[in-house]
Amino acid sequence: MFVKKLVEKASKKVTDLTSPFNFDP
Repeated sequence: MFVKKLVEKASKKVTDLTSPFNFDP
């Protein structure tokens, strides 16, 4: 469970970092 939480947090952080580029193909 603890690892799953870390993975979710890390993936969310990556998504937040890359979101500005998602609409720019």
